Formats: sequence, C-alpha cells, structure tokens
Amino acid sequence: MTKVNKKPRTVLLYGMSGAGKGTQARLLVQRLREKRNTHFIETGQLLRDYAEHAGTYGARKINETISAGELVPQAVSAYMWSGILLKSVGEDDNIVFDGAARSVDEARLLQGMLHWFGREHDIFILEIDDETAKERAIARGEGRSDDNDEAMRKRLQWFNNKTMPAIDYMQEHGARVHRIDGAKSIDEVHKEILNKLDL
Repeated sequence: MTKVNKKPRTVLLYGMSGAGKGTQARLLVQRLREKRNTHFIETGQLLRDYAEHAGTYGARKINETISAGELVPQAVSAYMWSGILLKSVGEDDNIVFDGAARSVDEARLLQGMLHWFGREHDIFILEIDDETAKERAIARGEGRSDDNDEAMRKRLQWFNNKTMPAIDYMQEHGARVHRIDGAKSIDEVHKEILNKLDL
C-alpha cells in the first residue's frame, strides 16, 4: 500500500557527476507529484537554459563558466532558485533541489530562505568513487558541452572541496543528511530514498 505524503517535503540531492542524482531527482519528483504539487529546481539546467536562450552578456558569461567546468557566482545560482521559491512555491508544495547549494556561502543563502519559509529539509548524498563518477559521466554525456575531461575533473574537485563543506554546514544547522551508496541499481537507490523519507 502506498504511504500518504502527510506533509510537504523539501529535499536536496547531491552527488558527483555520474552518481545518478538527476535520475533519482526525477523519480522522486514523479512519486511526490502523486500526492501534491511538487517543484523540481535543477540549478544546472536552469543555468544552461538561461545561457542558451537569454541572449545577454550575462548568459554568455554563464555559458563560458559552465563550459569550463567552473561554478557561477553564488548570486547567479541564488537568482535562479530564489525566483522560483518566491514566485511559485506554495505553503503546501513539495520542493526537490538538484544542484543547490554548491558552496558554503550559497548554503547560507539557501538555508536562510528555507528557514524563513519554515521548511525542514532532507539532504541525500549519492556516494560513488571518483573513477566510477568519471566513467558514468563520460558514458552519459553526449550533448553536454561541460562533459569534457578537464571540466569533469574540475567538477569533481569542486564537489570535494566546496560542495561537501556546504553539506556539512547545512547539517550543522539542522538539515537531515542521508548517505546512500550510489553504485547500487537505480531501483535500489530510489527505494532507499523513499524509505528514508517514509514515503
């Protein structure tokens, strides 16, 4: 019997490129939408869409930055997701984040907004080793200009040096953090996430 989603959920998914967080995010969103309105905030895709369609100098700078495997300034990422939080998210809506926050400074901004909205939040880290991450990212990556070897190396470095401290910061300030073996099958990981969320 399917469990009832009794309260709005706020979930942040993390993992190195190739860990499968995008797949798991979409599966989770699909499940959550069975019960209530759910927003999927995928920072990387928001940035890529803006870079492709906005036609501005800022859009070109975003494209140059992500193509080089670098992170955009925290204010740019915050602009992407804060607009959705302020304009579109209702009190009883679920939110699933993929790719926020990626640095301690950005984590302060995001967690400050989530606390302001009175939203408890769960963080899931899909853990795989660096070599597996690299192999999976290469295998998946046609059409992603930032899936070249150098850009992936930089993203892996950023994850270890910048994103993990951001997760630690959010855990210290009340986020529930769950570590999951991302080397398991898609179905196994999905079931473990649902179990941790009591869905």
